[in-house]
Amino acid sequence: MALAGAAAGVDAFGEVPHRIMASAYLGRGDHASAWRVYARYQRLLKRELGLEPSTEFRALVEALK
Repeated sequence: MALAGAAAGVDAFGEVPHRIMASAYLGRGDHASAWRVYARYQRLLKRELGLEPSTEFRALVEALK
């Protein structure tokens, strides 16, 4: 988890570290933290680049709504 967080800090727009963090939280049963990782990344992409996370990342957390 710490390594994925560090990677996300180096490349804020890189999806893989964010997806790994969300998956790790889900694996621990921490759905709220997984959703926060996704929502924070989604807001960043939308605000800075006008993009959305990948279909794979959305599917990972979609059931948490």
